[in-house]
Amino acid sequence: MLLGGSPRAGTECRVWENPAPGRCCDSVGSLHPLTAEAGVQTSWSVQSRAQVGLHLEATWIPPEGPSSVNTAMRCPAMLLLLVGGVGAFRICAFNTQRLTLAKVAREQVMDTLVRIVARCDIMVLQEVVDPSPSVISLLIRELNRYDGSGPYSFLSSPSLGRSTYTEKYVYIYRSHKTQVQDHYVYNDEDDVFAREPFVAQFTLPSKVLPSLVLVPLHTTPKAVEKELNALYDVFLDVSQHWQSKDMILLGDFNADCGSLTKKRLNELVLRTQADFYWAIADEKDTTVRATTHCAYDRIVLHGERCRSLQHRAAAFDFPSVFQLTEEEALNISDHYPVEVELELNRAAHQIQPLSLATLLLPSLLLVLPPLLPPSWA
Repeated sequence: MLLGGSPRAGTECRVWENPAPGRCCDSVGSLHPLTAEAGVQTSWSVQSRAQVGLHLEATWIPPEGPSSVNTAMRCPAMLLLLVGGVGAFRICAFNTQRLTLAKVAREQVMDTLVRIVARCDIMVLQEVVDPSPSVISLLIRELNRYDGSGPYSFLSSPSLGRSTYTEKYVYIYRSHKTQVQDHYVYNDEDDVFAREPFVAQFTLPSKVLPSLVLVPLHTTPKAVEKELNALYDVFLDVSQHWQSKDMILLGDFNADCGSLTKKRLNELVLRTQADFYWAIADEKDTTVRATTHCAYDRIVLHGERCRSLQHRAAAFDFPSVFQLTEEEALNISDHYPVEVELELNRAAHQIQPLSLATLLLPSLLLVLPPLLPPSWA
């Protein structure tokens, strides 16, 4: 993406993800060699929102006249606008559909799982059914070998369930960016939940929001409404336990289609009580199969600071991104992961919409007269 300058004079700024040496990608990912007729190249590497290398390169080409100075002055301002948004912290939830040691032993499954999890600073895996810790230990080993974005650590719940069938919630997180402060399994005295939430409090690299509580839940389809209403009681318990209102409730809620009608959904306590923001919209599809369109997996934010830092939320269509057939994708899961990004580098006074002056800055730079050195005046 060309941000300023021309092929012959001024400063060229290109942005691309994961470049090979001396090459860049266009908007659809095709590789092109960098071209410059003359000059010295200076490069900076920063971290993008997707936790992959975002590479900014400025190539200075000797000026042919005064007009090129104005171009050169514009580009640093554009770079500042770009670099100002690299503090995104991504939190994800993924129903891995009966994750076992036998499943991760399949090369394509492990490879795809690693690529999915490596996109996230904190990932909450659900439906981990293997009772041994080996499946997660192997996944962590492969993650730490993958792309240098680790090291990764994990926190696992005990096996949870009412019968011989049990599941675990597993947090996988980048330990150089966040740490577990505390955790507990919710005390489900009335046995409302098939798999009671495994609550964890994490540190965050942010002065605005130094810690955040995550509350994962995988509901059973037979009792979705009952469990989701009881999730409000979990919220109250956590709020009292840690004296914190900044919280994210997330997971496979089964909150759509045959499991929960739209009318019942809108009558949930988490929908009628103020200050709960459902970041994954009702019309989104979080399922892999082409024959289904259901927003089963959700992310719900609570707390003024938490909500003010939200940048975006989405379901991650990994079959399309990784070019998998539906059959290949279903070997991984029949769910998409869901994710939310928090802009942790925002200062408290920056948690406001951009001013009109900031939005108009690029246009103003294009029409301002060039500032010339005295020798060129």
